Amino acid sequence: MIRGVAFSRPLAAAAAVGWVSTAGAEWLRLEDLSQRARGERAREDLASNVSRQIAAKEDFDNKKMNSELRSAGESNPRLLSVDEWSAFMREIGAGWSLTFDPMDAHGDYSVQRATLRLRSPDVGDWPHIVAAVKAAEKRPGLRVLAIKLKAGGDQQRRSMEEAEIVLSIGWMRTPAVPTKP
Repeated sequence: MIRGVAFSRPLAAAAAVGWVSTAGAEWLRLEDLSQRARGERAREDLASNVSRQIAAKEDFDNKKMNSELRSAGESNPRLLSVDEWSAFMREIGAGWSLTFDPMDAHGDYSVQRATLRLRSPDVGDWPHIVAAVKAAEKRPGLRVLAIKLKAGGDQQRRSMEEAEIVLSIGWMRTPAVPTKP
């Protein structure tokens, strides 16, 4: 006659506890992976939404920009003189490079787009950038169209790679300055 399988109850209980703890640890591992995946998807969705919003704001093509430039000159009763431009450049100080787009002449005034780029920007230059924007905003004939900032580096070593201020200038045309500032 065959008797049942012989086993030790304490050993069987230890095996059952080991199996339950292994299954619990695996369940926790899978739950952690699932939460990480949900977090990644949420971050990707957020990045996608932000990218879409930025793309919508950057949908300001050249035709719209040119009409904005024209309206800047037409709607601004006071235009910028060369002396006021010189005072503005002195106020913002050295360290900015300047590029002009072609001038759009309209009778007794001209409209032009200019880009100020801060040379070798640093995170500590932020007050200098804000001061330049404020100086441009208080000048009649100057309109801030865009502020472009680009940062780089990692969390420990953050750096500013680019700082630009895009301006629309409504120039007062005088016999002394017929087309160029």
